[in-house]
Amino acid sequence: MSSEIRKILSVYNGLIKENDSIYRAAAKRYGISEAAFWILYTIRESGEDFTQNRICSEIHIPKQTVNSALSSLMKDGFIYLEQMSDRRNKKIVLTDKGVSLAESTVDTVIEAECEALSGLETDEKKEFIGLFRKYTELFKRNMIKNGAK
Repeated sequence: MSSEIRKILSVYNGLIKENDSIYRAAAKRYGISEAAFWILYTIRESGEDFTQNRICSEIHIPKQTVNSALSSLMKDGFIYLEQMSDRRNKKIVLTDKGVSLAESTVDTVIEAECEALSGLETDEKKEFIGLFRKYTELFKRNMIKNGAK
């Protein structure tokens, strides 16, 4: 591996870790677990209906961790689970208390992210997402080729 590639990888990994620490600090500041933060974030950011399985696949967190976070959010009155037509799945629904929590926590993070992305030109936004997506797919492919998922 060339030293140039290793330097780029080091910078990239540092930036990823810095971004992770920003989200981790936000969750801590708001007094919620990282898993609860990402569950609320995903629900608020997309505005779509989510089941536990869909949350797991969207945020790439183990099912047990998501289940624990959902149980905690339910116990604290922030969400409830609503039966869906297929009976095997339940939709995660924010209560009024949950909406208030999301507004004062993850919505502020989403707004900060939107402001940050607004600082990029249109072509920079497309290039940023395109290159990050390409890198992620290449990385995933190489990990699978090497026996990892």
